[in-house]
Amino acid sequence: NNLKGSVILIKDITRLRELEQQQERNQRLIAMGEMSAKIVHEIRNPLCSISLYASMLANDLEDVSKRELANGIATGINNLNSILNNMLYFARPSKPVMKPLNLKCITENCIKMFLPLIETREIKIKQSLKDCVIIGDAELIKQAIVNIMVNAIQAMHEGGILSISITKDYDMHCLEIGDTGYGIDENILEKIFNPFFSTKEKGTGLGLAIASTIMQAHSGYIKVKSKIKKGSIFSLCFPIKEEK
Repeated sequence: NNLKGSVILIKDITRLRELEQQQERNQRLIAMGEMSAKIVHEIRNPLCSISLYASMLANDLEDVSKRELANGIATGINNLNSILNNMLYFARPSKPVMKPLNLKCITENCIKMFLPLIETREIKIKQSLKDCVIIGDAELIKQAIVNIMVNAIQAMHEGGILSISITKDYDMHCLEIGDTGYGIDENILEKIFNPFFSTKEKGTGLGLAIASTIMQAHSGYIKVKSKIKKGSIFSLCFPIKEEK
């Protein structure tokens, strides 16, 4: 009985620490989101002017090579606008349209999207999905899952195992997405959810920040476990729907 009590106590302390980390992360993301929204609005105004002038210039230029240079400016501005849209989405995500959803079905649809890429990279899928009902916005949840899956697949450069399962953790349904990639250094494990923090050369560092914001909007959170040279497991945790 004493041993059983000790195990329960350790689990409760671990759970409490996880909740504290989620609270700290949410507060940090809210502060960064407010700052990002202000930056986006300040940058967008001059960008719109530059885009307009570049388009007018391209239309007026008769020299084809110079016209292409002007069009190149417009293309660059469109790319910047795409980044700004992601920033704004992180800062002020769409208000979710909440409906009862089957988490298994949404996950299976996301897996189908990645099948060609998974096969190309010689990655094997290990699934353990079960029907479970959550309350949420299907498109937003799909975006959060996709962002996590992209990271998992990109972490495995030379094949590996993509493990996807649905488990129950206390009062939460958790979708676990694991990879057998290089893993994440413990020193940066909590920083990966910060916007613009990325370990990839061409990454914007917004994928996990957006996924975390989406989970926050669903009264849920993301957990992560990782070991160097072993891989990582990201868990998207949703509140269990109360039966009426």
